[in-house]
Amino acid sequence: MLLTVKGYNAMKKSDLFNVGYYLNKHESVRKDGMDVLLHYIYYGSKKGYNPSPLFNSEEYIKLNPDLKSLKINPLIHYLLYGKSENRKISLPHHENIPQFENKNITTKPKRNKTKNRKIKGLFNKPSKDKLSGWAAEIGNNHPINVIISIDNIKFTIKPSNYRADLKRNGINEGKHAFKFTIPMDFLDGIEHEILLKDTDGFILDKLTFKWQKPDFENKFSRYTSYSITNPIVAFPFNESDKKIFATMENIANYLIKQVPEEKPLVSIIMPVYNREGLITNAIKSVLNQTYKNFELIIIDDGSSDKTCENILKIKDKRIKLIRNKENLGISASRNKGLNISKGKYIMYLDSDNDWDNRYISAMVGAFRVNKDASALYCGQYVFEESKTNLKYVRFASLNKGLLSNRNYIDLNAYAHTRDVYLKYGGFDESLVKCVDWDLILKYSTFAKTYSVPVILSNYYFDLADNTITSNPELSYTIKQVHEKQEKRLEKIGKRAPKLTRGVSVIIPSYEALDDLKICLESLFKLDSKYVEVVVVDNNSSYDVKNYLRKLKLENKIKLILNHENYGFTYAVNQAIEIAKKDNDIVLLNNDAVFTEGAMEYLQEAAYTLENCGITVPQQVLPANTKTIDVHVPYANPQYMCDVNLSAHHKNVINLPLYHNGIYTEVSFVAFFCVYIRRDVYDKSLGLDAENGRHYRSDVIYSNFIRNVLNYKIYHVSNAIVYHKLQKATTQLQEKSDKHHDLMFVKNRWSSSEREKFGYKQAIWDLTRDEIESGKY
Repeated sequence: MLLTVKGYNAMKKSDLFNVGYYLNKHESVRKDGMDVLLHYIYYGSKKGYNPSPLFNSEEYIKLNPDLKSLKINPLIHYLLYGKSENRKISLPHHENIPQFENKNITTKPKRNKTKNRKIKGLFNKPSKDKLSGWAAEIGNNHPINVIISIDNIKFTIKPSNYRADLKRNGINEGKHAFKFTIPMDFLDGIEHEILLKDTDGFILDKLTFKWQKPDFENKFSRYTSYSITNPIVAFPFNESDKKIFATMENIANYLIKQVPEEKPLVSIIMPVYNREGLITNAIKSVLNQTYKNFELIIIDDGSSDKTCENILKIKDKRIKLIRNKENLGISASRNKGLNISKGKYIMYLDSDNDWDNRYISAMVGAFRVNKDASALYCGQYVFEESKTNLKYVRFASLNKGLLSNRNYIDLNAYAHTRDVYLKYGGFDESLVKCVDWDLILKYSTFAKTYSVPVILSNYYFDLADNTITSNPELSYTIKQVHEKQEKRLEKIGKRAPKLTRGVSVIIPSYEALDDLKICLESLFKLDSKYVEVVVVDNNSSYDVKNYLRKLKLENKIKLILNHENYGFTYAVNQAIEIAKKDNDIVLLNNDAVFTEGAMEYLQEAAYTLENCGITVPQQVLPANTKTIDVHVPYANPQYMCDVNLSAHHKNVINLPLYHNGIYTEVSFVAFFCVYIRRDVYDKSLGLDAENGRHYRSDVIYSNFIRNVLNYKIYHVSNAIVYHKLQKATTQLQEKSDKHHDLMFVKNRWSSSEREKFGYKQAIWDLTRDEIESGKY
């Protein structure tokens, strides 16, 4: 008993026990209400639960064989004795494990009781997947770092968004608000404790909240549309999830029936290195497949344990073992396997993962259904630490923009033809990590890849202590992969078809001179025979107007100079009035930049896709733009990403069951850059400036085009346009809060402006107070 008390006290002080981690791994503990440390001592450790990502009980015993018969809790032993004896412990890490705050939440956290403390902050009421609020050091206009802690898991943020109410209430200049996207692991229907703290640990605000899982409303199409920006469905699964996954089971069984009678040979590539404890299970996963016409090529990369001995014990003629004399690395090993493979289709299985026994059959069936496919991938169950610890299902309909930002396709759930390998080559042996992501990007860029909505792969992370992804130093390699992908996309741009019709590019502009110059230069590179540029300036400063006047004198642009800022929609309609009457129309923000081939791909799609009225490009926001993960929750906001396929707008519709990501139908996108066919525009009423002075007009127009004229809007993945988000909006906000509020917040016209243009104030756009006053 005394030993337990000492161990309990030692764990309270140690970073090796993390309460937030333990509770998130084992939700039943939270419901029991038992002291978390006591639960671990008396129950959890006996069930094999680990106390934190920093201590693995099983590995502690392995690394210290003399403790094999240890009868006390391994962590207690280490804290009381092992540490002073310099005993080894494993320190498993994984890129998907967040950094946990090493504060003991069984004790009361620090309260900010100092009345004159300058750092203040508050949460707003949480939304379905967001936390918003503000935090500031009073008297300091610069944003400061603060910490959001959810169940003792901390996330550092720097609130810097502008809120007029903050400024009105004396919170400096008001640039201290934040919106924080909740990590997907917390969208689980369980109540969480949320703290807002300064960097010294003082609590600024506190609340509890239960984020609900997405409800797919029994519609498989809602799930596939959701998945395109968020591949994760967290465990435990609710009834809505189960209906979706049951449908995926039916799809898998349907695909199995599509397997051709001749059953083409499948080559399975399996690299191994010192996996004596895991290799047998992986091989059995292949041998147990219902599809029998395969060759399993195992490449041993110079193992020093009994891996090869265990392989040779399994007698099956379909197994081919290649033994490297020295450790060459995973890419060279896989390339060796690819080089000798003979199958029509290539599949991959790592030695620490396994497959459902229907996997090969379903994927071969999917190749037959999608005859033009060069590659396919499916979903998988993701487990952590042990095969009994399911975390989530990972699957997404193909989103090329997201894939360029962050990988969500695991090689163990990926298959491709041998032909695509012969044409584009195998793995890049110069990369240390991310080699699978790089290969998948290469094939998906140059050849057709389809997503297949079935879950037939099992992925276990941190199951083996020499898993390559357990090294968190990925930044340099990720940068390499991104640079390689940019070069590939440049090649795609150069392959674009030629323009065949005239296009008038309409730019409503306000300030942002540097961005405007870059925008226009990207347009001047296009074929002037087909492209004209029309700029409407909304009363910018002298330097901007002077620059535009010079371009007009050089016959590079058509120009309208407004003496007042009437907003986006009115300016668009002005420009279209003076544009060439037969030209198609592109609406473009003044902080957007066309890449090579983007205009051509937009035009090609507008005239080749059935019933297409509008096409839109990838809208790629720069790295660290605040709204990236608002639109694409799975994206890494540290890197640039397309946001036109948006969870925020819920705009992805009518996805095909097997999606290749080249064209995606959408219900609406913000009109930062849209291509409108002239015949479609002429049938419409134009953009509605009366009811949508600055925003809303794009939604109105999209609804009209789709529901009244019955045209479709398509996202074109090969067309890439960069967007430096809302530069002009920010400058107007800084120039005039009153004007900003009227145009960008209320989206209204003043009474004098309504009288000037003959507009009416819509009753539906009035507040209760305005209606009751009768003054409208």
